[in-house]
Amino acid sequence: MAWDWLKRRGGVEEDHSDFEAEAAESLLCRRGSDATLLVATADEPHAATIHGTVAIVDDNRLVITNIGGAEKPADDATVTLQWPVETGLRHVAVTVASTTSTAWNVVVAGDIVHEQRRRWIRVRTTVPVFVRVPEQEDWISGQTINLSAGGMAAVLESTNGRLAAPSKVDIRLNLPDGVLTLTGTVSEIMEDEPGSMVRADFSEVEEACHERLAAHVFHVQREDLARRRQQGAA
Repeated sequence: MAWDWLKRRGGVEEDHSDFEAEAAESLLCRRGSDATLLVATADEPHAATIHGTVAIVDDNRLVITNIGGAEKPADDATVTLQWPVETGLRHVAVTVASTTSTAWNVVVAGDIVHEQRRRWIRVRTTVPVFVRVPEQEDWISGQTINLSAGGMAAVLESTNGRLAAPSKVDIRLNLPDGVLTLTGTVSEIMEDEPGSMVRADFSEVEEACHERLAAHVFHVQREDLARRRQQGAA
């Protein structure tokens, strides 16, 4: 079995195609997929984020490799496995059966949840953005990379572990027509220095907010089209 092989090898660094279960393609994420492990405890409710690669899928067990030497979490930790799909984001609760310095062997411990991603038109646009964990006073400032009526990607100043995926956040966008405040769900975060790249889907958004976001996207598209026409005529 996959977990026995992992124990014998001490890692998942060699070819392991023979260990892929036939039904794995229809269950959970595929081998080779990027995945994220979110680890939260009572003392640290804001989940630590561990990025990795799905190396083995064997029924309800998976081996996640390339985890950067992350140590096995405490027994009382809550661990969630999440991975992106074409139509959104999927996540499932898991327990950690064993670990090595290069891989975690996890077991599915709940139902798979699929978060649908709306297919909004997305444009490259830079507007000031502020993000915070609900009920906290401090905002993390940054700028958007791209934006749609359904979500954004943004570069924020160092988050220092204050944000995690998936988690709800308050978002404040300084659009040209005024400040827009809404709720979002972090779908991905890549910690780096001096800043962090965050992707978030907008949730619990009123229709008026969608209309303002859509209007901004349309304005950016119109300006981009006019600029291209001028360049073509030059």
